[in-house]
Amino acid sequence: MNDAMFTRNVAISAWKPRTFDDDTQSVRVVAVTENPVRIWDWERKAFLNEILLINGASLPDSGRIPLLDSHNRASITGVLGSARNFQKKDNTLEAEVAFSETESGQNAAVNVRDGHLTDFSVGYYPLEAVYLEPGETREIEGRTFEGPLKITTRWQLRELSVTAIGADRAATARSVDGGNGDGVNDGGDSAGGGDRSPLAADSSEAPAAAAAIGPEDARQGQRSAAGPAASSSGKKSSSLVDMLFYAVTAFMVLAFLRGLF
Repeated sequence: MNDAMFTRNVAISAWKPRTFDDDTQSVRVVAVTENPVRIWDWERKAFLNEILLINGASLPDSGRIPLLDSHNRASITGVLGSARNFQKKDNTLEAEVAFSETESGQNAAVNVRDGHLTDFSVGYYPLEAVYLEPGETREIEGRTFEGPLKITTRWQLRELSVTAIGADRAATARSVDGGNGDGVNDGGDSAGGGDRSPLAADSSEAPAAAAAIGPEDARQGQRSAAGPAASSSGKKSSSLVDMLFYAVTAFMVLAFLRGLF
């Protein structure tokens, strides 16, 4: 598998989440669902729909991951708190988000509490995946999937970010009573309940794909649909600079030759 870290956005309720606890400065959220999300896949070098199987998620030994500001992994100032107490329920992964007492952490907490910031995005390393071609069907974990589709069966959760825009609209803030009300969209609940067992931390070190983020990952930046566009924009800027350089150089050479003759 490619050793690049991926990200995917999810959204909590656009209204004030009733699970926000003012005393602990924490909120219960659905971090990710098994809904397909359009991503840029660096292994296939193409856009495709991806499903993250919740049963395939693993955590660091600490059982918690940092809460970041828009995937800012370059500095500790981007840390807004942490995500912990993960639980699987139905086909979703829930987490408790706790904001730090720093100024940036409290600013984010207020915006989430008041419904101004509604979206979260997970950062993860895909460790094992199955690719289904168009029209191809396969049964995985008792469920039938149809291509074109990427099914990531094993992945390591590395960080959760507060972001401005989300993609998976089915992931929502949890209400206290597990029901809908007061404008809260509780997309994660169902009448049948579900698997509420905590997600166990990965007791073994993940393979090379889950290594600490290195310079290469920092250079390539966020693994999302914006990746190819950003790369294309960079190439256009570089070409423009080269053209300007050659034009100025040619002008200076002509001016020099005119001075000689």
